[in-house]
Parts: sequence; C-alpha cells; structure tokens
Amino acid sequence: MNIASKKVKPAPSFRPIVIFIYVFSFLTVISDQLSVISYQLSVISDQFSGVVPSFSHLSL
Repeated sequence: MNIASKKVKPAPSFRPIVIFIYVFSFLTVISDQLSVISYQLSVISDQFSGVVPSFSHLSL
C-alpha cells in the first residue's frame, strides 16, 4: 500500500504540466496544419474553378 501511494502522489503535480505542454504543442501543430490545409484548399478551388469551365466547354 505504501509503495502504491508513493507512486500515485507525484502524478497530480507532474501530469498537468505535461498535459498542458502536450496540448499546447498539439494545438500549435493543428493550427499550422489548418493554415496549410486552408491554403491548399484555396489553391485547389482556384484550379478547380479554372478547370471546370474548360471541362464544361469540352463536354459541349
């Protein structure tokens, strides 16, 4: 019992900092990814809007 309680005690003081750092880095990576994805989507939509009229012209 004594060993188990000793193992459990450091966790609450140590864990929140690690979780905070992990979540912060995770959110930073996600925001970077989202900006990249939004840029890619804008480029793709631009290309798509350029491609669709040519396709409709070809089909006609």
